[in-house]
Amino acid sequence: MELRTENLSSSDAAIAHPIPDHLMSPSSTPNDSDCQSAAEHLERLEAWSRRAGEDEADADDFYRFVEQTIAEVTGKEGRFALETPSRSVRLGCTGSSENLDSAAGGVHSQIESVALARYRLTNRDSIVFKVEDSIGQPLLPWQESFIDAATDCVATVYLKRRYLESTGSSSDPRRARSTNFKRAVWLLVVTAAALFVPVPFRIAIEGSVMPVEQVGIFAPSAGNLVSLEVRDSQTIRKGDVLARIDSPEIELQRDRLRGELLAAQTELSSLRITPRRSTSSPTPTDDSTSVSSDRSANASSQTAVLRVRIASLERQVELIDQVHASLTIRATNSGSVVIRESQSTLVGQHVMQSQWLMSVIDPTAGCRAVIDLPSDAFGYLPGTNADDTGPLTVALRLRSNPSRSFTGQVAQIGNTVHYRHDGNGFVPITVSLDSGTGSLPVDEFRTGAPVVGHLSFGTRPLGFVFFRPVVEVIRSWGW
Repeated sequence: MELRTENLSSSDAAIAHPIPDHLMSPSSTPNDSDCQSAAEHLERLEAWSRRAGEDEADADDFYRFVEQTIAEVTGKEGRFALETPSRSVRLGCTGSSENLDSAAGGVHSQIESVALARYRLTNRDSIVFKVEDSIGQPLLPWQESFIDAATDCVATVYLKRRYLESTGSSSDPRRARSTNFKRAVWLLVVTAAALFVPVPFRIAIEGSVMPVEQVGIFAPSAGNLVSLEVRDSQTIRKGDVLARIDSPEIELQRDRLRGELLAAQTELSSLRITPRRSTSSPTPTDDSTSVSSDRSANASSQTAVLRVRIASLERQVELIDQVHASLTIRATNSGSVVIRESQSTLVGQHVMQSQWLMSVIDPTAGCRAVIDLPSDAFGYLPGTNADDTGPLTVALRLRSNPSRSFTGQVAQIGNTVHYRHDGNGFVPITVSLDSGTGSLPVDEFRTGAPVVGHLSFGTRPLGFVFFRPVVEVIRSWGW
């Protein structure tokens, strides 16, 4: 007998089981009076099953009545049980769990029990009607049908009872009022806790550890990286050579400017010699005097132009010499060198102007954390919310070594929202780190070591902390 799929929506929603046709037509069997009596009994069971099950005692009475009716109609005494893979428990034993298969009790303590009818609740659980495996007269077809129909009625009441227990419904007004009162009290307690119980309000963050004092070394001009004269973590002094770059364009421009300067200087020297020769000639006539005056004026103007050009070329040569000298990159301060492993592969390759090559850090200045605060949490920062509670504390730990933790305070908040490649915005925050004895030394960490942790914003109501995403959505609507 398969489980029916009707859903019980209320106490009146019992499963209806039609009376078998051969019980409603007793004339089709040899013993018409027995069939007629069975049909009448089944009608009473059907009617009672529709209103039974409102409370536990009523359901127990119905189970016992059905067992007695089956014994009266079929002569088979048995009991209804809820059968699971581990045990078989009799229905109707309120407050107890009588095991029909145990040797200590039940109607079948000495003889093996047999299930005459089965109503399957799930793939593993069933309601069965069990009797002794006696050698008595076998059941007639109409008796088997009667036991099956009676088992359906028992299953109807059992399912109704289980539904009412799961929903808390009951026909007892006092019990209903008690249940509703308990629900109201629990609702009041939960609401009060959500609105008034303060809990720590934290937001998860991530970032990296950086030195407090760090100077970036960049390519001064485009060219070929000839060599890196230092290695990672090497200690250097101010003025030490860090790298060398070769730029054919700058070399060509430098040679060109020097050539133009030399040509202008030569031309200026030739103009200075020509007037001296003209002054040693014989006394000129009036016509020759006029020609000589014109030549002297032209020479003077050319000299003035050449002097301006030479001054300009000298400044250009001085600048190009400075650019050329900068291709030999020197340290501007003492400290420790930070070079990524990938930078070593750039030797012999072309680098762009302003391309990062390395950094020089001061190990004695300590380190700080640069945190990426999600942009949706920006409104909780000091100065942006009426609930400001003073300095913000940060608890961090190394991603590579979670046991290494440290704390700090927010020292600087960026004023610009940055965006990652995935489109999520963040606000950069600088955190001063403290191990309890002062600034953390840089040698405890690798520069850029990733850290994770949380940023504390004081306390907020319990409901706000747990339902913050929902609250933020409602606030975004202007409520």
